[in-house]
Amino acid sequence: MAEGWDEDGLRAVRGALHIQDWVALLAALQRGTVREVLQLAGDCVAGAAARGLPGAAEMAASFIGELQKRGFRGDEELAHQLRTAMGDAAISLLLPAQSAEDAA
Repeated sequence: MAEGWDEDGLRAVRGALHIQDWVALLAALQRGTVREVLQLAGDCVAGAAARGLPGAAEMAASFIGELQKRGFRGDEELAHQLRTAMGDAAISLLLPAQSAEDAA
């Protein structure tokens, strides 16, 4: 069991994930420490943020902060996905890469 999470809390997170109920997921994530469920819930938090659900951007930002602190394999990719869902990284994805000659 994840530290700081009781079985009912984890069940609520898993249930919301299973039915892709982003509102229920955001509510369930209030029941424990997000750093314990980052990989489990990250994709759906990104989905909630992309839909502009109330509280989703704040939850995504807290996930990003925890992912950056933790630094496990895959954390940077998930953080990038969350930033993109929030709109922060979308602009950089659309800009062409600059060559060394162009930058000079």
